[in-house]
Amino acid sequence: MTPHKNVRKKTRILTLFILTIGLSLSAFNLFTLNLFSSNTKMDDKSNLVVFEDRNLKTSSYPQTFENSGEDINVSLHQSYVNTSFDTIVNTSVVNGNSFTLPSPTDVNFNSSFVNITVKDIYAPNKTLSVEEDYQSIIGYNLAANQPYASFTVVGSSYLENISAVLYNDDSRDGQLQVRIYNSTWNSGLSRNEPSSSYTTLVQYADGYIVRNYDGWYNFTNLDHYLDSSKTDNNTFYIYIRDGNDNAQWRYAMDSSVPDNSDDQLAYEYNPGLLLINPSGDTIDLTLLLDLYLQDNTPKPSNIKLKINGTNLNDNGIDNRGYWSNTDEYGSADGELNFEVTADWWDVECNISQVQINYTKTDLKASSNFEVSGSGQDIVWNVTRNSGLAYFDTNFGDYRINFTIPSIWNEINIQVFNGTDNRTSTINKRLLGSGYRDVEVPNAGNGTYWFLNTTSSNLLSAISTYVGGVAYDTVNYTNIVRFNVTFSEIVMNGTLNLSIYSPTPN
Repeated sequence: MTPHKNVRKKTRILTLFILTIGLSLSAFNLFTLNLFSSNTKMDDKSNLVVFEDRNLKTSSYPQTFENSGEDINVSLHQSYVNTSFDTIVNTSVVNGNSFTLPSPTDVNFNSSFVNITVKDIYAPNKTLSVEEDYQSIIGYNLAANQPYASFTVVGSSYLENISAVLYNDDSRDGQLQVRIYNSTWNSGLSRNEPSSSYTTLVQYADGYIVRNYDGWYNFTNLDHYLDSSKTDNNTFYIYIRDGNDNAQWRYAMDSSVPDNSDDQLAYEYNPGLLLINPSGDTIDLTLLLDLYLQDNTPKPSNIKLKINGTNLNDNGIDNRGYWSNTDEYGSADGELNFEVTADWWDVECNISQVQINYTKTDLKASSNFEVSGSGQDIVWNVTRNSGLAYFDTNFGDYRINFTIPSIWNEINIQVFNGTDNRTSTINKRLLGSGYRDVEVPNAGNGTYWFLNTTSSNLLSAISTYVGGVAYDTVNYTNIVRFNVTFSEIVMNGTLNLSIYSPTPN
């Protein structure tokens, strides 16, 4: 007999399938989702609902569905630009070789791009004082052994003059030879030493020192190029030898007055290479050097001009240069410090123009969506609920960037600051990996920034099957399989299937 004949009730089953789109979607394609297994059975007959009509039909979904999506990345940008900064720095002056630029006190508002223009670079000739002190009654005999006096430069240059305190106390004139040696590093002894490579700067026939001479002796107009790339640790050695008499090279003891400091490596061959060490104390041989560059207004690359340890770029025309950097700088003190250095002494230059962009990337905005009916487009709203109050009046060029899924309809994007519609000014560009950047230029602080747009409903069809056969009318005793077809492959998201009975007529 047929059970429950007298307690039937008429109803309809409506199917609702809402797809919440995630942030990762692939290329167009079709696929079918089997939501229910055909093995599902209702064994507990006491829980059966009795209907007046055994045939149930699928129906459209007339109601609105709302929910929240994933948070959206929001980044802020502001800039400091000064085209007449005009700050003079000198690389050899303590506290005079640096300059500061303003920064936000929010340490999460880091620099994302810095560009600094430098002009009026001037590198003067340099007199390098290696050792000027000496004991007046002693000297190193230039005929007995071979002496080498070291000096260190900061970069390649030209050697014009050499000066040393020499002493010739007899009636004969001396004949001096001058050589310059490159340096080599002795890893076993952890020290620089003269290499076998040298250049003779002054021949014996030209290096006269007159009898009874005592004082600074100058070897001039040498014009020898010191190539720091061909020597170790930017170090060179001066060698002076008397081939005719017993002239002496005055020196200072490292541990005695008037010097009391070790400013040089002074070697001799006696018979091997040894530090000159009379009376158990090493010495510094007197030495002054006149150095110059080929051009006193060099390009930045000629003197390895640097800011914060990174080389400036030549502008390709004159001796101006620029420094561009994308490292992140931030300071809670509201100031960034930049140091200028060079492979030369007393370099002066003008920091003429500066631009520094700051970016804040630790912000999120909430996203919500609404579907007004089955198959209708999804309406999206992205809102920064707590507003924006991060832009600083010390800076300009305020910009806001929203990073949204690229599947959201570009043509329908609108951006508002409260009631102020900013849509006409926005810039849009694809970022790849399923995202689009929406930039709002000339932005500012505000309590209610939001973005609206739509996305296509990916639901193509919902089909019902009984026993493998498609039916849109089913019996309440049937086991029903639902197949859902989408217009795209869904790589990430939430699927929600609801089967419900509307209020009966």
